[in-house]
Amino acid sequence: MPRDTDGKTHSLTDLKDAKAVVVAFTCNHCPVAVAYEDRFIEFAKAYQDKGVAFVAINVNNVEADRLPAMKQRAAEKGFNFPYLYDESQKTGHDFGAKSTPHLFVLDQDRKVVYMGAF
Repeated sequence: MPRDTDGKTHSLTDLKDAKAVVVAFTCNHCPVAVAYEDRFIEFAKAYQDKGVAFVAINVNNVEADRLPAMKQRAAEKGFNFPYLYDESQKTGHDFGAKSTPHLFVLDQDRKVVYMGAF
């Protein structure tokens, strides 16, 4: 199970009350992913009161993307959403994530209704 930058594990059942869930596969080292971080923060802020949960997941295993670097990045940017690390990469494989950032929107039944760019 992925864990966040505070060491807490997460799963979709934690978000059972959300009307929709946006899952963003991202990382620290990709310039495109980094360019989207402020937009992710604004999106999470704009939609959290509307019942939409935003979660970022990093599945990369290079040094710049491991948990210690993620903790530093989340603190520097002030992420207002869970930033999860899945070193097993299982979550990325299960979703079919191909690049960073790669987003998936899940409806209330947790079916994928969109996958692609932000």
